[in-house]
Amino acid sequence: MRAPPARARLSRRPGRRAEGAALNDVGNAFNDWNERSLKRGWGLGVRWYAIFGSVRLDFGRAEDIQGNPWEVYLTIGTQLL
Repeated sequence: MRAPPARARLSRRPGRRAEGAALNDVGNAFNDWNERSLKRGWGLGVRWYAIFGSVRLDFGRAEDIQGNPWEVYLTIGTQLL
């Protein structure tokens, strides 16, 4: 099962082809509703809109993971969903 995620995104588009975003996410997947624990994360990202789609670069931090909780996401092209 999956807990319904709670997401918040604040974006600002200073130009026609660029955008900055602040992200916050809470959620998790689990098999038993009695043993659920929600995980939290946040991040910052930039988007550049080109003729072939967008280029997105996001830096995310997991609040509930020990060690190196930072991850980098690079997405090129259009979103299908």
